[in-house]
Amino acid sequence: IYPRRPGTTVTTRNVHKAVTRFQAPQFRGSDSDTYIDTSTSNLVKIFANGNEIINAGSSGMRLPSQPSFLARKSGDQTNLTANSNNDITFDVEEYDAGSDYADNVSVGTFTAPRTAKYLFYARIRMKGAGLDNSKHYTLKFVTDLRTYDTEQIAGNTTSGISLNGMIIADMDAGDTCHVQVLPQSGAGDTSDVKGDAGLKTYFGGFML
Repeated sequence: IYPRRPGTTVTTRNVHKAVTRFQAPQFRGSDSDTYIDTSTSNLVKIFANGNEIINAGSSGMRLPSQPSFLARKSGDQTNLTANSNNDITFDVEEYDAGSDYADNVSVGTFTAPRTAKYLFYARIRMKGAGLDNSKHYTLKFVTDLRTYDTEQIAGNTTSGISLNGMIIADMDAGDTCHVQVLPQSGAGDTSDVKGDAGLKTYFGGFML
């Protein structure tokens, strides 16, 4: 659209008419699924491939299609193997914008839909019974490129422990991320991860 005097009616591609001063309902390029929609007062929406990518108004901006997820564990995962990286499951999705997270009963995995940097966070609640006070337990994030060791805490048989971690990972489209817990050698195969109807144990993330 070329500059016009305010109040001038402009027709684009012989289809869309608009009065200058940014009152056009939609501006489309050669791809009919990619366009700017200003049909709602004080709101600008940008679509790509028919998906709303940006929603900007006087109260701020949202990114409706930004990949993000949060999943939790609904039941206990028992008898983790000592001196082994145990994959953790998160079977209940609180939300999953983009449908990029999945749990296959063996492990909960996020798959990157596009090449970018992603922030991941997790909390693992471990029950006191079965822990070893003299051994430590480590939370890990595993991606295709590398493994990130985060919090490491000694066992507490009285109150249990909570392992918390957060990372920023550089991922290619199709790369995956999942969570593991490593009980120290000699801890015994008796440690349990807590899960219930609340957010005791969870895994989440989003694209930056």
